[in-house]
Amino acid sequence: MTVSLDQRFWPKVDKSSGYGPWGDCWKWIGSRCARGYGRIGRNNRPVLAHRVSWELFNGPVPLGMVVCHRCDTPSCVRPDHLFVGTHHDNTQDAVSKKRMSCGTSRWNVKISEEDVLLIRRVFAKGGVQKDIASLLGVSRPRVSAIVNRKTWKHVG
Repeated sequence: MTVSLDQRFWPKVDKSSGYGPWGDCWKWIGSRCARGYGRIGRNNRPVLAHRVSWELFNGPVPLGMVVCHRCDTPSCVRPDHLFVGTHHDNTQDAVSKKRMSCGTSRWNVKISEEDVLLIRRVFAKGGVQKDIASLLGVSRPRVSAIVNRKTWKHVG
């Protein structure tokens, strides 16, 4: 007898846990990955439990989209705490909630906001990206990303 995904899913959900910033999260009490996200097997492959929850309530996740948490609780599988978005949407959500660092607050930052403004100013006046990169000790692609506002968008 084969047990459906739905039948295997619900015994691993604790709806009475009463925790979470968005109200009562439904805590996944089954297997979890190192980052705390629930996992369950589907077609002999591990799948994120919150994604399965979304699919059980809302249908398939559109191609190229991810299931994100409003509540910021990795083990939560409560459908109204979840939303579908792009990887970019998920990153922006994390940055806006101060769960992800950006700019000079990152541990591995090599340039300052003043450097970013300098890069844009010098480039606007005809500076060559390769020369700007050499001057600041960064790569030319990094300078290009700054000039084209693919990175450091929050600066000037």
